[in-house]
Amino acid sequence: MQEIKFITEPDTSLLNQYDELVSSSDVDFVTIDWNMGNVCNYSCTYCDDYANDGSVQWKSIDTALEFCRVATIHYKSLGKQLLWNLLGGEPTVWKDFIPFISRLKEYDTDNRIRVLTNGSRTLNWWAKASPFLDDIVISYHPESADINHICDVSSILREHGVFHTIQVCLYPLHLDKCREAAEYFYNNSKCNSVIIKTLRKTLGSHETFKYDNEYLDDILKFDDIPVWTINNLSDDEQKNMFAKRLKFKNNKETVEVTPNELMRTGKNTWKGWKCNIGLETIVITMDGNVTSGSSCNHECSHGHIDFPHDILFPVEPTVCKWDWCSCIADIETAKTKR
Repeated sequence: MQEIKFITEPDTSLLNQYDELVSSSDVDFVTIDWNMGNVCNYSCTYCDDYANDGSVQWKSIDTALEFCRVATIHYKSLGKQLLWNLLGGEPTVWKDFIPFISRLKEYDTDNRIRVLTNGSRTLNWWAKASPFLDDIVISYHPESADINHICDVSSILREHGVFHTIQVCLYPLHLDKCREAAEYFYNNSKCNSVIIKTLRKTLGSHETFKYDNEYLDDILKFDDIPVWTINNLSDDEQKNMFAKRLKFKNNKETVEVTPNELMRTGKNTWKGWKCNIGLETIVITMDGNVTSGSSCNHECSHGHIDFPHDILFPVEPTVCKWDWCSCIADIETAKTKR
């Protein structure tokens, strides 16, 4: 059995060398990172009970849409575009999910909708949902997922022009299965990219699993643009879709990184830096609280989606007080040395 180890000390080498972290995107998006509920059809070992036990039901569609309308009006008045990052639980099992995303597009055709999903809904369901989706991240969970079904979903998303990524979650007790899946997706899927995702002990933990370097070197061969995409899209399209999303900068040089690189090397740390959570990202917690930071600052409340007209959207960055930045959405947010 694979021995489970953890990264115990943050690596601050990039913080000592650079002064800021910025996104590679040239679009002025505000991301609404929305944990919509904890109903899920999977029960992964590395997922906390609070994230999949069904104890928090979905908001009514009317409540959800009124918040969306208010947020859209607010950020459009500031010249911002909105990226709705919808997650759970498994958000696609909400019975009103397709009506919800279709209405969300009606509020503003520039609203972009990204869904974090296990991809387990039927092919017919994905065909109905695809016209309203812009970006999908399908997580392969080795204890439950069907690699053939995920590839079939990928084909449907490709048919509808939906940008999508398959990320393989590396659970230390199923590393051989994870490698098999990564290779299969690389050779057979039609996704835009395959991503190898390192994991924490649980979603609520800051303890990141430590992986054998030889294993990582082997499986990272498939952390790339898959074969079908390479053969069917232009070089420029491939370059744009798989560009590293983050840049560390100082007054002399820039280095590009990905969030998963930072996680698996223990460099996901910005303690003492100013972070634009609340400015570039707004977080909706499972109970509907509007806050800043998916993995931090939960004590900070800007309001509640049940009372959208009373929400005070933040206007200042936050000084990081945490040893670890444990969520991709938080990692992707711009940061500067004080």
